[in-house]
Amino acid sequence: MSRYSKLTEEKIIQYEKEGRGKGTGQNYNPQIKVQEFASKGTMTRTFGEKVQRQHDVFSNLEKACLYIMEYNLHVVDIREQYPLN
Repeated sequence: MSRYSKLTEEKIIQYEKEGRGKGTGQNYNPQIKVQEFASKGTMTRTFGEKVQRQHDVFSNLEKACLYIMEYNLHVVDIREQYPLN
């Protein structure tokens, strides 16, 4: 059996109970984390200076957007893997 599981409705409900996708700044908890998601692409965990926490990104495009937001003076909070429900 694979170490990674698929994102199911039950998992989403479990993540909501755990408080994932909620919070601001340093207290934000992304809904999906790098170690839980199987991907053949590029996954990166990088520390963000703006909000002083680790960011989980799943592509080079997400990483590029993260770096742009890090250095934009108008951005005050960054929340990756935000739930869209």
